[in-house]
Amino acid sequence: MISMACASLFLPFLPLLAKQILLNNFLSDIPALAIATDSVDQELTERPPQWDIADIRRFTIAFGLTNSFYDLLTFAFLLWGIHASPAIFQTAWFVVSLLTELGIILIIRT
Repeated sequence: MISMACASLFLPFLPLLAKQILLNNFLSDIPALAIATDSVDQELTERPPQWDIADIRRFTIAFGLTNSFYDLLTFAFLLWGIHASPAIFQTAWFVVSLLTELGIILIIRT
């Protein structure tokens, strides 16, 4: 969201089309369905571990800022590195963001 807001402020065109955003969300939700139906060890169901909210908050902030930083690097590469047209920019960022989301789901799951 930070990346989309920054891109919307500085680009003379939409960074992603509405269809791309919806398709990205749909495609990244498919692997998440496997997490919802994943089997859990018996020990974890009998005695669930306590969640440390401070650790989750730190992880979320660090992860979000890191992801936004790499999105901004991608924007810079597309705009100034290869001088991408709006259509190429939108397509490239769609592919990169989708692959990033799918990778994140797989990394967090393990």
